[in-house]
Amino acid sequence: MKNSIYKECREWPYKDVSRRIIAEEFISEPGKPDLTDYKIFCFNGHPRYIQVIQDRNSHESVDFFDTSWNHQNFCGLNHVVRPAEEPTLYPSAKPIERPSGLEKMLELAAVLAAGTEFVRVDFYNVGDRVYFGELTFFPNSGYGTFTPSEWNERFGEMIELQR
Repeated sequence: MKNSIYKECREWPYKDVSRRIIAEEFISEPGKPDLTDYKIFCFNGHPRYIQVIQDRNSHESVDFFDTSWNHQNFCGLNHVVRPAEEPTLYPSAKPIERPSGLEKMLELAAVLAAGTEFVRVDFYNVGDRVYFGELTFFPNSGYGTFTPSEWNERFGEMIELQR
């Protein structure tokens, strides 16, 4: 409650937000210690890429897919790390199945992203249910990059700023 995302990370939308504690329903995937995170990168209201994070608290892996569920050849590089942490985020060693709720997640992401130049819309898919996670306007506080590095420019080129 004493931390300020605005002061620590300079994310201006948090400047005047009152701090609160919110209790949410606990959800879990049977047989898995962590939920799989589906983060949909939307540009100008359109879903373009899906980041999949698995096993966040044990052997975290990060993979990217296009909206047709084709695995991509880039990954994220995390620059907001502690000195002892490994900065690179690695892809999964095994294939990732297309989630049953992918079409619903893409549909909802487009609705939630309408009217914005960029937003990441996060979901969980547990059983046959899709759960909304959050909207993120500054992934990794705006400091994250991709490897290979040309993907930084490719992502930037997808943003069409309004004049």
